[in-house]
Amino acid sequence: MPIYEYICEACGRRFAVLFWPPEQPQPRCTRCGASSARRVISWVATLRGEEARLERLAEDAAGLDESDPAAVERWARRAASELGEDSAEEFVDALQDASSESASES
Repeated sequence: MPIYEYICEACGRRFAVLFWPPEQPQPRCTRCGASSARRVISWVATLRGEEARLERLAEDAAGLDESDPAAVERWARRAASELGEDSAEEFVDALQDASSESASES
């Protein structure tokens, strides 16, 4: 079922409406009830396969400054988030420890 987003011309509130069947609807604002609303383009989520995610992570890693623990930590967090790996948190914790140690030595 399509979900359409609108901005109310009267109060400016952005709201979404689910329409079925797809006829010419007259949406009403969920805040003020006005029927003067303008349809806006909604955000779209794209799904990527595992191969595309791994390629992106490899590209990010290629430009990584390995001598910068903070940069490595940021990359590790992105990788863990992208892959959905809970065990990667141990790796991130180790990187934080290393980053803290190198900061205290300076």
